[in-house]
Amino acid sequence: KFGLYDYFLVKWNYSYFPNCTNPEEESKILTEMISEKADDPIYRYGKQQGNIFDPSSQSEDLGDDAVKASIYGIKNLKYVMNNLNEWVGAKDKDYAYRQSIWNGIISQYVRYINHIYANVGGIYVNEKYEGDPRPFFKSVPRAKQEESLIFLLNEIKDLDWLEKQEVIENMALTGTPASYLRSRLVDALLASTLKVNLSALKSSEAKPYTSKECMDDIYASVWENTIKDRVINNAEKDIQKAFIKSIIKGSNLVSEKEGGKSTISSNYLRGIQLPEFVEQKNIHDFGYMGYNDYLNPCNTSMDAINPIAGFSFGTTVSFNLMPSLENLYYKVLLDSKSLLKKRIKTCLDKETKSHYQLLVHQIEKTLN
Repeated sequence: KFGLYDYFLVKWNYSYFPNCTNPEEESKILTEMISEKADDPIYRYGKQQGNIFDPSSQSEDLGDDAVKASIYGIKNLKYVMNNLNEWVGAKDKDYAYRQSIWNGIISQYVRYINHIYANVGGIYVNEKYEGDPRPFFKSVPRAKQEESLIFLLNEIKDLDWLEKQEVIENMALTGTPASYLRSRLVDALLASTLKVNLSALKSSEAKPYTSKECMDDIYASVWENTIKDRVINNAEKDIQKAFIKSIIKGSNLVSEKEGGKSTISSNYLRGIQLPEFVEQKNIHDFGYMGYNDYLNPCNTSMDAINPIAGFSFGTTVSFNLMPSLENLYYKVLLDSKSLLKKRIKTCLDKETKSHYQLLVHQIEKTLN
């Protein structure tokens, strides 16, 4: 159905002005038509720049509450997983259709997660002419950033539903997408500290959300049960391993030759990418261009983070000098080491203790 923006677009493109005697007069009227709507979000055109920068300009996301929308969406995906075998049954004898649906569930889940991730350190971007009331840049409010981060931190602890055995046991071997997504999301959340840093600098709030507060919140979630000296499950172990690996790289303590190129700086504008087997299947089914243009929930080509379509240039972010947060990651690494060594002495579960010992070994190897 046509919305108000669509009717306005048609009016702007096709109105006839018989009293105008030259193109300049017509141009003035058309410009005024846009300026009159400049403060109404219904008429706003948001550039879908392909990056995780402006949470209000994303494909398949026209709402104002990505967390609430994604809660509903994820609930639907879980419902599909729980009923897929019953719905399809004997009609899908070679399991190919179920494989396709499962790939689609993973793709859509990643899209929902990226919509929420965009809020963390996000900055709204408005194209404007002089005199338009809306600001060119406006940081996402602190409360929305914190809500989004907490949702994502809780979400990665509960991904086992993606691997419902009754659904995937007869499909091709694909590894564990839940573990993969946990690792990618941990990388992305730690990378978001750079976005949060920029967002805080541009914020008009008295107490904007800072990169240190963001890191503290991530740390508290990752080590929650370790701090409380509880036995941790396999999902928490995956998250902690990914956390230490990413923090080591972010602190730049390992040379690039040894695989230490920082995932933090290289991923600060990117979101969570799909597992490779899902991406390759989508490319096979829809072609590379079709996949990247329409299906990829996180377009990772460098061209995609350049400004596109619109009436002004430069609505993305460009650093002459990337902000340095290595000291923040280094402190977190030391804090993690201290916590783990303390828990090795008190932990009674052998598997959990062995997990902690391995993490301490990785940290000490890096520090030495």
